[in-house]
Amino acid sequence: MLRTRDRMHELFARSEKGETSAPDDAHVIEQVNRVESQTALLLRSLHWIYVALAAFACATLVTLLGAGLAPLQGAFWLHLFAGLGVALGFVGIAGLVLGCLNLFRATQLSLMNIRDEARVIRDRQAKGRTGIPESGSRGKGTAA
Repeated sequence: MLRTRDRMHELFARSEKGETSAPDDAHVIEQVNRVESQTALLLRSLHWIYVALAAFACATLVTLLGAGLAPLQGAFWLHLFAGLGVALGFVGIAGLVLGCLNLFRATQLSLMNIRDEARVIRDRQAKGRTGIPESGSRGKGTAA
């Protein structure tokens, strides 16, 4: 989450400069959209992982309560608490699976941004080696 916040801050600062060309503006907007989606996915991942942790903790507690009450209250309570413990265990597993899926999707977005930035760097380096001036590289005050 901190890294996506830092990345969004970098993109904000870059857009505030206002010195980019139209293709650069489109590139920045595309990256902002990806970082925003990545942040939402990370938040959903945290949500599901927290649900999973709570479900596993509750499943453990309910199962222990059932085992403790069984000798005093009978088999009905044991079966009730055991069933509830299993149901909470399934909720925990589902939370972990959903959290992991969201983390995987967030990682894919991060990889897309890395590849996109690498492509831009390679393109700029290739233009520099061939002597093609970058857009906006003319000196100020020169006539077009």
